[in-house]
Amino acid sequence: MDPLPTLLKNLASLLAVLRGRTGLSQEHFADAIKIHRTEMGRLEQAKTTPRLDTLYKVAGGLGLTVSQLLAMAERGGGAAGAAKGSGLRDVRRLKRTEPTKLPKRRG
Repeated sequence: MDPLPTLLKNLASLLAVLRGRTGLSQEHFADAIKIHRTEMGRLEQAKTTPRLDTLYKVAGGLGLTVSQLLAMAERGGGAAGAAKGSGLRDVRRLKRTEPTKLPKRRG
């Protein structure tokens, strides 16, 4: 049994929950981490397999490492994965303005 589809679904629901906790829309979060807004939507709907550089940007925008984000997704994704994740303390401390402190998109 291939675990990748389950991991992608877990990651998608986890991203939606964690991004929602930042208080930012998909568009504003995507802009803050320098990815296209449709890419963020596709990630949250499990319609794409994220590249490593994209995971790095998303995790950083959430105040997590890639390994923390993936570990949370492996534990179940969504609110369940977030509740079990050691990185949840970091996400709870996120203020609505923190992701906008990321470098602004130029051009």
